[in-house]
Amino acid sequence: MPEYIFSLIVDDEPGVMQRVVSIFSRRAVNISRISVGPSELSERTARIILTFEADAKKAKFMRNLLSRLISVKKITQLKREDAIIRELVIIKLKNHHENILEQIKQLTRESNVALVNYVKGYAIEISGPSEEIDHILNHIEQKYVTEIVRSGIIALKK
Repeated sequence: MPEYIFSLIVDDEPGVMQRVVSIFSRRAVNISRISVGPSELSERTARIILTFEADAKKAKFMRNLLSRLISVKKITQLKREDAIIRELVIIKLKNHHENILEQIKQLTRESNVALVNYVKGYAIEISGPSEEIDHILNHIEQKYVTEIVRSGIIALKK
């Protein structure tokens, strides 16, 4: 099924996120990624970026339902080719393992990867398109990874 990306401008008030998410959950549509942050429009609005998989008919139906919410001010459907899309990943590595350090140093030269040093070891920070992050994650040996946290995507129309 195709992936859809919706960018919503909503009132920044309690309960809005729950109302948006419940529209999806009541219709058994899984939100695969979601991120929320302040909007540029005013202090009282927020931007929600969410992705989900559905057929075209269901996606249109979801958009219509979201547009009926009083708290939703604007909905934009983004296409990957017409948007600037970024995601952030932080990966905690096992303590100071020399094999992984060389691998990470190589990645920092080739990609948008930063090595983060903290008291108990190392972590790496990766930002970029989801596909690039997936590619990098596939090249890191999992035996050196202790924890991965991945943000939802953020996106703007080009």
